[in-house]
Amino acid sequence: MAPTGIKNDGDRTRTKLWAPKTRTGCFTCKSRRVKCDETRPRCKRCEKGHFVCQGYPAKPAVQQSSAAPLAPKLTTPPSPNHTGAFQDIRQAIYMAPRVGMLLEELSRMELYHNELNMGYIGSVMSYLTHLPIRVDQDPTLDLAIHCVAFTLKGFIQHDFTEAKFEMTDTKLLAAYCRALSGLQRALQDPQRSKSATVLCITKLLMLFECLRGTTRAEDLVKHERGASLLIQHRGPSRFTTEFEKCLLATHVPLIFNSTFFTSQICFLGEPEWMAAVQGCVSSAPQSVDRADFWLMYYTHAIPFANNLVKISRLITFPPACRETRALQQNVLAEETLKLYETIESWHTFIINAEPTGKMRTLWHIRWLNRVQITVVAMILQCHAVVAVGAGDIQAAYNHALRLTDSLILANKTRTSVSKAEYQFVTGVCRLVKMTKSEWVEFVIQAPQIDESGNEVRKLMSSDMYWRFFRACGCIPPTEP
Repeated sequence: MAPTGIKNDGDRTRTKLWAPKTRTGCFTCKSRRVKCDETRPRCKRCEKGHFVCQGYPAKPAVQQSSAAPLAPKLTTPPSPNHTGAFQDIRQAIYMAPRVGMLLEELSRMELYHNELNMGYIGSVMSYLTHLPIRVDQDPTLDLAIHCVAFTLKGFIQHDFTEAKFEMTDTKLLAAYCRALSGLQRALQDPQRSKSATVLCITKLLMLFECLRGTTRAEDLVKHERGASLLIQHRGPSRFTTEFEKCLLATHVPLIFNSTFFTSQICFLGEPEWMAAVQGCVSSAPQSVDRADFWLMYYTHAIPFANNLVKISRLITFPPACRETRALQQNVLAEETLKLYETIESWHTFIINAEPTGKMRTLWHIRWLNRVQITVVAMILQCHAVVAVGAGDIQAAYNHALRLTDSLILANKTRTSVSKAEYQFVTGVCRLVKMTKSEWVEFVIQAPQIDESGNEVRKLMSSDMYWRFFRACGCIPPTEP
């Protein structure tokens, strides 16, 4: 065969022909090294060949900030003995900050399909940086890291303007199943089940479930509940190293949300656990989930949520004995009033904790969200004071109305807020306005008098109470 450009006997020039190389084809065709027809959302070449089309690289429609935090440097350099797990964790650490920024952008564009998933995915950075020195020591951990790293890459490269992201790679799902089997065996060992490695595997597999895009919200709640039970099983005294503190701190918001929306008392409200959570505070740039204002928010919010659960149980299932009911109501009213008196200082602390300097770029949006959510907590606490008849209920309800008006005004000018936060805040404000006449009537009605002629604390009816709090997302407790 004559080389290109050399004339043959017929004086004809032989020219090598090839298609121009493109970089916009689907991931499946790229891996197979074949020409992609680029049909969206799934290319026809994959369909004809019965291959699973993994989608296309993200278009530049979702702009990422140039001020993106760089991936932290690894303290342990790769050695010739390291397997693919080390490269997997390097890749995961490199992509994790970009996932957080992508989630914020997708939330503002209302493109991502599950806000609960977004909350789970957002808190991964602080404990991922502790994993490089732990690779090649536990096969199940290596599998979990591989699943997360591979899915993070697909998540970042996916074009959300075309379709929601779903991970359907059969080999990766098989690796996930093997990791689940290894985790189940570890949980059956009384000693190993308390190790930080097993807790980390649980959180990584939960993260994979969130990223893959096919997991239902109720299943995620079950996964979160399993990880919470594992944390409780370890006990507060076993969170002493930096790695263990990262694992606990990143799960505190999930435990709180589960408590608030399932009417279950949060175990983190116990003094030993409170001390453990406060001990997780860190000012390291990559430890967003361990910032002072972030964890202090939850150490104040957890007692508030537990108090609300107790009120819900008393109103929903009041004791048959009048004396017992009155005694429980009085104790609960005093606790509610004490929380109401300290909630202003809580809000002031959050406002004064505004990030500055380099930390402002990383934490400012989170801080703004916490300021607004704290105001919502104050509104709900005012309603709890009214419901249980604690102190001056008319003053408490007027306070709730003023806070609602200020929150509505603040939301008119604010744009840097996630879709879930915005819907929750505006939903509560709208609900306060809608139920105003009913609550005002309850507040101004004549006080109840017992047989001895003494004034009795008002206790709101179950129907009226749950018309408000069920619309806020709370779930009535199960009958004891």
